Amino acid sequence: MKTERELIDQILEKIESSKDFNSETDLKILKYLVGAYIENRTVKEIDIAKNIFGRDDSFNPMDDSVVRSHMYSLRKQLKIFNISEGADEPIKLVVPKGHYRVEIIDKAKKDEKKSHLINTALLILPLLLVLSISYTIYLQSENSELNNRLTRFNIEDEFHPIWTDFVESELPTILVLGNYFVLKKKSNNEEKSILIRDTRINSSEDFKKYLKKNPSPDFDLVEAPVSYLGVEAPYVVSHLTREFRGARNQLSFKLASELSWEDIQKNNIVFVGSVKTLGILDYYFNFLRFKYSIFPHNIYYTPNLKDTSEVILLDANHQGKFHDDYTVVAKGPGHHNNTIMLITSFSSFGKTEPIKKLVSRTFQNDLIESELIDKEMPKYFEMLIKVNGIERSGFNLEVMHFHNIDSTKFAVPTNTSETTN
Repeated sequence: MKTERELIDQILEKIESSKDFNSETDLKILKYLVGAYIENRTVKEIDIAKNIFGRDDSFNPMDDSVVRSHMYSLRKQLKIFNISEGADEPIKLVVPKGHYRVEIIDKAKKDEKKSHLINTALLILPLLLVLSISYTIYLQSENSELNNRLTRFNIEDEFHPIWTDFVESELPTILVLGNYFVLKKKSNNEEKSILIRDTRINSSEDFKKYLKKNPSPDFDLVEAPVSYLGVEAPYVVSHLTREFRGARNQLSFKLASELSWEDIQKNNIVFVGSVKTLGILDYYFNFLRFKYSIFPHNIYYTPNLKDTSEVILLDANHQGKFHDDYTVVAKGPGHHNNTIMLITSFSSFGKTEPIKKLVSRTFQNDLIESELIDKEMPKYFEMLIKVNGIERSGFNLEVMHFHNIDSTKFAVPTNTSETTN
């Protein structure tokens, strides 16, 4: 009977001559990981970067995704090999998602467990058969739609240059939805009240400033205990939850008004909402090339992070007519080993249309063809997207500006609540 080392050598030799392994680099990574397994060494991303790709100590995985891209390719090729040329091998090699190690799976032991489960299942097979027959008609009617959904959602093994970092992160991710600030007008009837949405007041801080300027308003106003989401919220949740299928940590949700600095320190953050609903996340605009003003609706472009070179005026009175919206999309590092991503605009279609692009598997190639990036999407970036639409429907979309984000200069600690809480 062959030893584990002999079986490993045997399968490596077969992989080396396999038609399914067409990348010498991926093969080198696999052999490196196998060597680490045999020597019981822990491998980090920087170890692969230095030993396989010749990077030096200045290698920054935040700015260079070469290792992660090849790890995805390696997993995919191993999966194909294991179900084809390696199907009859007594062991199989697996590289778990989110890790830089190889696992050796003994198929014989796995088959023993399967056999035990099958024997157990045989005992309850008659009951299952009865239930299955009674359910057949329903399943047949739903089968077509179910298959369509499974096909649409089957994205677990696909590498995505934007979302895979979140999916494989050891930190959980919060999807933060921008919610609008609402006031309540006191009524003579204590059981009734009138809710008011003033577009000039978008936070408790704005409300305090308003009261300071208007110490004696015509009627009493207080902060309402309720708020509401933009019409894009269900669409956003539907599309982004698909990207997090198979994530190491379950995606959670929070309203922007409920978000705390402690949440930001302990989680990855993905914000989607109007610029009026950013809340404390507005802090991160200090480090972006794109700025905004609410009154008037303007976008300011500062390519050198200092001087404004372009001012984009948006039509705030666009009810019922075509108009342009501009979406700021930014993904940068927090200073707690987490990632912060912002997707924000003024109109609802300024979120829904860019989301379609951001989850698309062709978006990276679109940026390459537009000469906005060279070879691959950087890990951290910011971009300005122009979207044309009406009401809730967007049509034409164009990426106007795209920049890498310097991880050493983004979200630099200051004396704000972000660092003290």
